[in-house]
Amino acid sequence: MRALLDACRHPDEDRRIHALREVAAIFRRSGLAKSAQLYPYLRWGFQNDRFAARQLEAVHVEVSRGMRGVDAMLEEYLAGPWLSGQRRRFVADAARAAQRLAGALKREEASVFPLYLPPGQYRHVRDAAVAAA
Repeated sequence: MRALLDACRHPDEDRRIHALREVAAIFRRSGLAKSAQLYPYLRWGFQNDRFAARQLEAVHVEVSRGMRGVDAMLEEYLAGPWLSGQRRRFVADAARAAQRLAGALKREEASVFPLYLPPGQYRHVRDAAVAAA
């Protein structure tokens, strides 16, 4: 995403499109890995911990909502030639997508990624909440 924001500082549309394609490829690869590996693994690990499973689902729904906004922006700008309105909005839309992505990643890093441990080392959410209090 940083490369895309850097490209926004230049008027070269080809540079922006190239950066946008790179971001889209990385964004989709990481989204696929999370959907196919991370979240199913954690659901399996929390099948006996309803509190943790509910928290995981809530985070997943929240993060997915933000990611849909990023994906919509990528789709809009990669779908075809840019219209004049898209050219004017591109920098603002890219900045907004970067903020959404950063917010979603921070949420996952704080609440989901710490749960991704080998099965014998799970930190159950209730235990972590009690320890933090």
